[in-house]
Amino acid sequence: MKEFEPGVTAPPFHVNCRSTTAPYFDDEFSLGERAARGEDGKTYYVPSDMTYKEWKGKQEELSEREREDERYGRNKSTAINKTYIESGEYRKKFDKMTDNEEVNRVLYQKAKEMLYHRSGTNFEDMVWVDGNTGKIIFIKQNETKPESINYSKKLLKKLEKYDNIITLHTHSRSMPPSPDDFNSKLEKGYAKSYVLCHNGTIYEYGGGDEINNLLWTMYRDKLVGATENEKQIFALNQLKKNYKIIFEEVV
Repeated sequence: MKEFEPGVTAPPFHVNCRSTTAPYFDDEFSLGERAARGEDGKTYYVPSDMTYKEWKGKQEELSEREREDERYGRNKSTAINKTYIESGEYRKKFDKMTDNEEVNRVLYQKAKEMLYHRSGTNFEDMVWVDGNTGKIIFIKQNETKPESINYSKKLLKKLEKYDNIITLHTHSRSMPPSPDDFNSKLEKGYAKSYVLCHNGTIYEYGGGDEINNLLWTMYRDKLVGATENEKQIFALNQLKKNYKIIFEEVV
């Protein structure tokens, strides 16, 4: 601190400098995890002491064989639970989604179709259904970016014609709905929305408040030592206490 001099021994060192100072401790401690961003723009978490070279090396470990497995649905970690999805217990989850039996039948049919289509991959399918008639408004089964759904102009124009839309979309890693899922439903005014997990879990989500991603991340990071799934569920349950949102597992 005796030698502290901005521009010489302390930031800023140049125009638009983003350097900062940090405290030094002579004992060892761990900060847990920190955020990283993939090529698809989505955020995930890595050990806080991982260097850039270590991170880059880990990305390069994904061999061409593994990439082919992903493209052709051979990724075992994202394979669907076929036994459960074919069970009567799974079928019953759709019986009370709406008061219209035909709509429920269509939702069940399309759910299975999308899950089987995306089994063993990290891509998502999504369907928009007219909640009044069960008519398929639009279905997306050609996404090439992992864990994402692209809204085309054609799709958005078609959705404007309907006022009772129910959506289903798949989550290959069987995670709960993300803040982006909640905010997209709110923005587009869907009547009901569900996430279909590859392990057979189904989540209903929605509500009247926009979710703050930073607050969600803060809650998520509070649950140290848990699985990623447990962390995200914990964060959403914390948000339910102060936000007008719907988040519950369909049973």
